[in-house]
Amino acid sequence: MGITLKRNGITISRHKRDELEERINSIVLEEEGFSEKSLETLQGIKNYYGKLLAPKILQQLDRILCEKLKDLVKKQCLLFPNKKILGECLSLITFFAEENNQKKNSLLAEILSAYTSEKLEKRKGKPKKEKKPKQPKPPKPKKEKKPKEVDNTPPLPKGPVIAIVLMAVSLFAFVMIVTNLLGYQANLSQAKEKYEQGSYVEAYRKLQGLSIKERDEKLYHQLATLAAVSEKYQAYLVFDNYGSKIDALDALVCAYGRYDLNQKNAKEYGCEDQLEKIGGKIIKALLKDYDMTGDEALDIYQTRKRDDYTVKLHQKLKELGLG
Repeated sequence: MGITLKRNGITISRHKRDELEERINSIVLEEEGFSEKSLETLQGIKNYYGKLLAPKILQQLDRILCEKLKDLVKKQCLLFPNKKILGECLSLITFFAEENNQKKNSLLAEILSAYTSEKLEKRKGKPKKEKKPKQPKPPKPKKEKKPKEVDNTPPLPKGPVIAIVLMAVSLFAFVMIVTNLLGYQANLSQAKEKYEQGSYVEAYRKLQGLSIKERDEKLYHQLATLAAVSEKYQAYLVFDNYGSKIDALDALVCAYGRYDLNQKNAKEYGCEDQLEKIGGKIIKALLKDYDMTGDEALDIYQTRKRDDYTVKLHQKLKELGLG
């Protein structure tokens, strides 16, 4: 397996290290964010090796991951219109070493910085394309149609053919049902695990796109309620650490607005305690960072026109000497 127990702890072979590095480097960043397979790959490594390997080795794997993330955001920088959207995608990444997860926001800020720098460089060095004059195409010679050959093969008997087709369709349907069922159960188990860990956004993503069974609808609605609020709070943490005050305040105000809107849903679906826990963090951040109450945040959040909303955010930052 490439894992050795020595006096000074558990180590992995060079071959196993290369294999893990190859798995980390296989992750993909698309316009919609990290692919589900990519997130599962990283989570699988963390679940298996996170508690097994020494922190020093996990730190090395995290350095490989950070370099890969920087490389991805540089290559795909033009797919993301701003760092706010990219930051929300990056917030789903979990590092292997617990120490790095504690300083996750600063690591993500470095990656966002690489995105910003690369995007500026590409915009500066992008040459204007000159249209090439179209050259007239020579007329294509007409092809002579070949006479159709007469097929004298006797037709297949209908009975056996219909039986074979029905058997193939039934077998395909059976395989699809079993595959979907196994995939559903695996995603459901992962969603429950993430829910218990308080990772509501990741848990909700595990159930997105699935046909939810009636017995699991309560869990789905709980995750939809909590993820809507938690997603914005996570975005605030990333932007605050990055130093983007306007984006951080925007995310925090939206987080409080969603917290207020989802009070009724939380009560209906039985996740009031979890929502209050997130809400407590949001209220604490509003008071500490922006000297703002929940009512003030809600007043800004309920502003109908986007321009007026932005003006209010800038006014608040100016009052605090941050704008």
